[in-house]
Formats: sequence, C-alpha cells, structure tokens
Amino acid sequence: MEKKELGKMIILINILLLLISCNNKVEISDIDFPVKKDILLKNIKYRIDNSIYVAGVLTYEVNQFNDYKFFNENFDAEIEPNSATYCGKNYLRFIGNQEVINGFQIHIWTKEESEKILNTLLKNLGKPCFEKDGGFEKYFIWEKSNKIYILNQGYDVIIQDKKTIESDLLCLNANNLINVAISATSNT
Repeated sequence: MEKKELGKMIILINILLLLISCNNKVEISDIDFPVKKDILLKNIKYRIDNSIYVAGVLTYEVNQFNDYKFFNENFDAEIEPNSATYCGKNYLRFIGNQEVINGFQIHIWTKEESEKILNTLLKNLGKPCFEKDGGFEKYFIWEKSNKIYILNQGYDVIIQDKKTIESDLLCLNANNLINVAISATSNT
C-alpha cells in the first residue's frame, strides 16, 4: 500500500471512530483496568477528590453520567429536587491516582435503579460469590475477568419522606483492591 493510500485509510478510520464515539455512550463494563487516566478522562469534565485514608488515591467524579452505560444500561437518574428535603443525583466516579484508573464507583439514590443494578449484575455476572444480608443492608460480591464487583444496598433509607433503596457499586481491578476500596468508600 502506498503512503498516500495509507494516509487516506488512517484519516477514514479516525473519522469513523469519531462518528461512532459521538453516537455511543462509553460502556464502562468493557474497560480493562488499569488504564491511563489521560486516555480515559480525555475531554471529560470531572471533579477530583483526595482520599482521606490513602495518600495518592483519587476519585474522579464525571459531570455527565448520562454519557456512560453499565452492561448496556443507563443509571443516570436523580431524585427530583424538593426545597424542603434532600435530593440526590446518581453519580459515577473513576478511582485511581494521578496516572492510572483502577476502577469505578456508581452511587444510586433511587429504588428503581437500585433494583435495576442488582438485576443487571445478576444477569451479566451470575450468582454472586459472596452475599450477606445484614437486615437493613445487603452486600454482594462478584469476581470476573480480574475485576471485583462489590454492591452494597441500604434498605433503611428515607429520602423526601419516601422509603427507598440506596446502592453503591464498586468495580475494582483485583490487583489493586485494598487501596482502591479504602479510597472509594471514604468518599461516599
């Protein structure tokens, strides 16, 4: 192939990739951690928080959760604002350091989406390898493809005078599990 043809082919591939990426949401279940922070968060607006427990571990909360999906599902809902009581918007945080991202956290405030995330995990990962019912909260753990998925669901939550289920999902690179888990749970 000549240089001129190769150059045209590269331009065509880049245009196709750009069109595909503009029309599709990022599928976070397909991300193979660790991944370089500059690649994953390029052109993404986010807020950075430092871990209060582990030096050098950071969380990157993305501003537009609706640009992402998890096992082909959206979890970008929110509880409608009410001036008299608390409201919340579901969020996505990537977890890592200044150079690499080792996992993510999805926090959900609504009962419907809490039920949906549990069903999504069961459908895509099967039966959890660990499950514990603490009465007012449940814990589920799955391990697949060098990732650990930890789901905590609180059943004793009242928001805007309505009982709901609050969920927190961590997906972590199994090789960096301890430091990342401490950091993620310290920011919730």
